[in-house]
Amino acid sequence: MRTIISKLKSMVGTVGKVDVEADVRETTSPPSPEPSALSDYLEYYTSLKAPGYAVLVTGPWGIGKTHQVKEIIPEDQRYYVSLYGLDGVEAINNAVLASCIRGAELGGKLLNTIGDVGTAMGDKYALAGAAGALWTAFLRLKLTPDRTLIFDDLERSPLWTSGDKSTLLGAINHYVEHGNFRVVVICHEELVADKLALLKEKVFGHTVRAEAQTERAISRFICEVPTKEWREFLEGRRNIIREVWNQSGQQSLRILRHVIADIVRIYSILENRHKDNEGAVDVLIRSFAALDIEIRSGGIDAELLKDRYEKYINETFGDNEEGPRPIANITKRYPGADIYGSILSDRLLVDMLVRGVYDKNMLVEWLDQNSHFGAEEVAPWKIVIEFDRVPDSALDDAIKRMNAQFESRRITEMGEFFHVAALRLMMAENGVLPHGVVVEERLCHQYIEDLVTEGRLPPRSLRYDPSDHIFRAYAGISYWNVDKSKELQRVISHWQEAAEASLRKKLPEYGAEILEMMKRNPKDVYRTISPTNYHYDPLSHTPILQYILPEEFVDAWLSLPRGSWKDIGFALDNRYEHDAFQSELAAERSWLLQVANVFDQRIEAADGLNRYRLKRLKPGIFHKVQEEKSANESNG
Repeated sequence: MRTIISKLKSMVGTVGKVDVEADVRETTSPPSPEPSALSDYLEYYTSLKAPGYAVLVTGPWGIGKTHQVKEIIPEDQRYYVSLYGLDGVEAINNAVLASCIRGAELGGKLLNTIGDVGTAMGDKYALAGAAGALWTAFLRLKLTPDRTLIFDDLERSPLWTSGDKSTLLGAINHYVEHGNFRVVVICHEELVADKLALLKEKVFGHTVRAEAQTERAISRFICEVPTKEWREFLEGRRNIIREVWNQSGQQSLRILRHVIADIVRIYSILENRHKDNEGAVDVLIRSFAALDIEIRSGGIDAELLKDRYEKYINETFGDNEEGPRPIANITKRYPGADIYGSILSDRLLVDMLVRGVYDKNMLVEWLDQNSHFGAEEVAPWKIVIEFDRVPDSALDDAIKRMNAQFESRRITEMGEFFHVAALRLMMAENGVLPHGVVVEERLCHQYIEDLVTEGRLPPRSLRYDPSDHIFRAYAGISYWNVDKSKELQRVISHWQEAAEASLRKKLPEYGAEILEMMKRNPKDVYRTISPTNYHYDPLSHTPILQYILPEEFVDAWLSLPRGSWKDIGFALDNRYEHDAFQSELAAERSWLLQVANVFDQRIEAADGLNRYRLKRLKPGIFHKVQEEKSANESNG
């Protein structure tokens, strides 16, 4: 038994690269630009003539600053220059000139290369004698401020990195003051903010911060996917992609583009039987995307992907309270993702996210035995509980599947969970799990809390019986060591309390159902909210009416055909017979008194036979609670 955990840590498979054949891309329109602070200001700025100042566009790395600026200022309205590698003023001027060559005309000829400049200038080119003179001549002829000049990568210019920042900004400012250009400069301000603050006011009249346009970026990246099937799949998971991305806190759209491409890669090698299980695929994509983001952003590495479950246990329940907890932190960051569970094996994740190898055979083999994809036919705990009699291979597989169910929080049936909890406590006690009984009990409690947080823990049954055998056995089999394990008893008690709380949250829904029943099927109200000899409904002993506003209850009651009025009165009298409002329905005592008072108000507002009719209709239980209240006030 002690060797089982080590056997769980690896899956046998071959490693290889997957060839993905893409269909011919269909024509897909990119998303239309959306208004933003950047677009608003640049549209205003580009409408100016000789504004006398430059605009600085900043923002974090990877959010698509350049793409946004180019989208706002079309190609035929801009000159674009990257300052990366330009080590002097002459190099900057030459780059500006080169940017204006494409599409320019000289002597009726379209210019696209430097050679075209010489050909178009003819003898002037021969007489120039030097490249510098040629550039200068052409600059005077063609470079006019009819377009906006964009300088990109400010922080990557050798002039900036070498410390000659004044020369760099002076070269830029030359085009503002002497060339009368509209100039937009793009930079990663986080890298230069401390050095730029003292210099930028001399050149830049306004600074605009670009923000990541995630929704548009997702649409653009989906448009880039080559096949219709894959694009439709991504559109169907857009909410998941957006939610996981927002949870990550990352801003680099470069990472987002890679993650979407990786999602396509893993989806492309799924079998149809896996794709048809949409719920499992959603968990797969959510978990894969979260870990992909963390790998690409440096939150985790290949070593942390290995033995994730054991790391999570040690980080969450270990003794080192001050140590780093990367897996636990990531699990908290991405609720709903199977970060440390078994939706994908450690080996698959390392191969795909670190090595870039997507092995179809290994993925298919893993998913075919994965609990998320419904691999098991017999509940694995039924095999584990017979460990004395089943072969080792079958036992190993059953333990593997049972633990996978536990890790993925797949089990929500109370009795089934108690079986699994009891067996895991036994395994922890006997050294089969990598931790002891104390930690395992904590894990079982955490399991219950996770179901509560996710809203998946079933409410306590309305037909509740404290002596129910479900707390000792399920499916005709007693829980392992149920009479001796104090840890298991505490886990069972925790589930009972959580199920009771879950039921209390659901009670308002039952109240709303009764109100609707009064309006549509008033005859059913009697046998639903009150006990009878021929019919039992658990709602007759459950305090649900308190969740109906007294005024709404009386209004619904008196809006019925008069032939149904007495049915509701009889139902109330029968519901609270034998002073039930002082026992299991005690929570409704205050509500009942309020309804009686509202009913009295309706009587007072009526006249003639209408008043007399309502007085005769008033249930006896109303008189009783009002008389008891008066008596208590007199005695008080």
